Amino acid sequence: MTVKDIIYYASLMCGKEKLAEQIAQGVLPDDNPDAVRFLNCYNLTVMELSEEIEPLIYCETLSSPNGVFYYTSFTKPPKRIVSVSSFGREIAFTVFHDRVETGAGVCEITYDYRSAKASSLADECEYDENVFSARVLAMGVAAEFLLVSGLYDEAATWRERYEKAIETHLISKSKRIRGRVWL
Repeated sequence: MTVKDIIYYASLMCGKEKLAEQIAQGVLPDDNPDAVRFLNCYNLTVMELSEEIEPLIYCETLSSPNGVFYYTSFTKPPKRIVSVSSFGREIAFTVFHDRVETGAGVCEITYDYRSAKASSLADECEYDENVFSARVLAMGVAAEFLLVSGLYDEAATWRERYEKAIETHLISKSKRIRGRVWL
């Protein structure tokens, strides 16, 4: 899904039908003031989600002759190293401010990364549709947009709906233990 999809739904939620129509037709310039505001609200929403609710996880295979992997060689900017494995086996690693050191030359490194700032409506959303739907993300964007627009009651309504959707996601993600049945 693209940023355009999310902002399209958010603009409808905010009562900006004309803007939504322009987005759908692809005739909205990126420098439109409302589009810029929606884009900023999108970036805030994704940043909040990735830092507080659902981290963005990436896994890649890297090689180094001495087992030292500098963050500059990673595809995405890492925040936290989740795991390191080599040929399918988890291995020990040491994290430094600028690198990860291991005892292996080829490693599969899984890490939580910082979300990239979207700069246009054509950018891809970093969350997969299976994690958060465009509708759920649009609720968060709409709440942010209405808040910065000074429409506090409407912002509170959309924020409440957004938080309920996120709560539902978290509950469905957590593992549940089946209740015991006493005979």
